[in-house]
Amino acid sequence: MTSPCASNSQNTPSKTDESRDPPSSSYKIQIDKENRIGGGKGFYGPLYSSTYNAMEVAVRAFLESSSKYAKREIENLRNVGRH
Repeated sequence: MTSPCASNSQNTPSKTDESRDPPSSSYKIQIDKENRIGGGKGFYGPLYSSTYNAMEVAVRAFLESSSKYAKREIENLRNVGRH
């Protein structure tokens, strides 16, 4: 018979697992391929064709300097997925 401690430790992810996964497990973007197409102001990095909740979406790789913009765009994608 397993002790409660052993049982709990199996359900707790290791630090390595946490660093690889995003905070929200329902929000995982798998990069399929890179599409280098133009962008407007505030766009940094290449554009990627990705899948989110079985929808094809456009996701950009962002520089640290544009993290505020990136967070807003990621939140927009989350909101689209909720509808």
